[in-house]
Amino acid sequence: MDETRRNTNGNTEQGNGEIHSDDRIYPPRNGSADQERMSGYASTGYGGVHSGPDHNSGNTGNPNQGEERRDYGVDPFSAGQNRRSDRPYGMTGTYEWNFADYDQQSSAPARDQAARKKRGRMAAILVGCLVGVFALAFCGYSIYSAIDSSRVEQDNSSSEVSALPGLNIQDTPSDSDTTVSSDGKLSDKEIIKKVSPAVVGIECYAFGNSFTPSSSGSGIIMTADGYIVTNAHVVEDAAGITVVLENGDAYAAELIGADSDTDLAVLKIEASNLTYAEFGNSDELERGDRVIAIGNPGGTVLAGSTTGGMVSGLNRNINSSSPYSTSYIQVDAAINPGNSGGALVNEYGQVVGINSAKIAETDYEGIGFAIPINEALPIIQELMQYGHVTGRAALGIQGYMINEAVAAMRRMPVGFGIEAVDPSSDLASKNVVAGDIITYINDKQVTSYDVLANELAEFKPGDTVKLTIYRSSSSGGAGRSFEVNVVLIESAGE
Repeated sequence: MDETRRNTNGNTEQGNGEIHSDDRIYPPRNGSADQERMSGYASTGYGGVHSGPDHNSGNTGNPNQGEERRDYGVDPFSAGQNRRSDRPYGMTGTYEWNFADYDQQSSAPARDQAARKKRGRMAAILVGCLVGVFALAFCGYSIYSAIDSSRVEQDNSSSEVSALPGLNIQDTPSDSDTTVSSDGKLSDKEIIKKVSPAVVGIECYAFGNSFTPSSSGSGIIMTADGYIVTNAHVVEDAAGITVVLENGDAYAAELIGADSDTDLAVLKIEASNLTYAEFGNSDELERGDRVIAIGNPGGTVLAGSTTGGMVSGLNRNINSSSPYSTSYIQVDAAINPGNSGGALVNEYGQVVGINSAKIAETDYEGIGFAIPINEALPIIQELMQYGHVTGRAALGIQGYMINEAVAAMRRMPVGFGIEAVDPSSDLASKNVVAGDIITYINDKQVTSYDVLANELAEFKPGDTVKLTIYRSSSSGGAGRSFEVNVVLIESAGE
């Protein structure tokens, strides 16, 4: 394409090197490159601008004179070189390019109308946006007001993590903020901190196996020099006993004494300066009082586990198999196997009961029992001093019950079968031997162990009772019965 430009004399210079005169009048040049391009493009026919006849060549340079040229797809506002001339095509005379018109295209009626339409659309959009913003702001404020007015402040809030409207999360109070109430009651945290060091784990080893515990339970340190109370069934038949403190230290323990009737036992470890429990008055407990159970459910792997609840009942007589059984505290705190011998603690951090999973109701949830400390302490003191409970009368025998089914099958009477007679027993001098059956005590039929034990509980050591004894025939014939008067001895707690 030939390049067209004007020289300094006002002539048009074509790209082919020829100089043509031009009688058109151009405005003074100001050196602008844009104006130079405009003046050059004016004679090329680009953009639909008609420059009129070329007076230097004698022709118009357009074979289609008289026809109106149309520009398709050209935006009249996209660039100045696309502006169409207002003069009729082929009009003679001097053509003058008006740069003022080019520079002020926005003043043209069409441009003004389009601009007004555009401004109208923009104004409508702006108004719509403002209305939307105000609507959202109003809705947000309404929601905030509703939330803020119904919000209930929490006393135990976590640390503040957000400043969102309607939220007011406070920092967790420090330990120094936890104080004893005016009536001396402690928080659960303070109770656990106070009592947990005095609760130990107990591991029992069977004969012939000193490596793996055969059973486990819990215990409570009673003195700084290592006396520990637990349940008798925890240490029953144990060949070796190990006590594990809260800090993990382990000690070999000695069994000082046990009483199966009350399910209490006392151990001793060689240690000093131990943290020991403070005992409270269990007689002051009432239903609804808050209590916490601390122990080792499932063994020492869960040492120091704590469960909470309330006193559900008092003076529960649930162990009728022993005349010396005590009335128990019923709680809804979980007391599982391994919790036996652990502490039941009141709101003052005092041990008021010794937990016993042995007497727990396994068929129900939320029912646990503990031995009241007021009833346990006399037994504990007896065990610490004598190794057994003194003042209890006993026959000095070991045996088993024969119920109606067994009696019918073996063709013998119902009663208490004797397996062994202690040499210190008066029965040894009465010619009573293993295999004999006690059918009556003081004319009361012995239909269960409870009958025998409850009757003995009415007497003291040195008292005399009457027994009816049945002895089978060695020849297979009918057996015979005879009566003996027996002086009772003191029970050794077995």
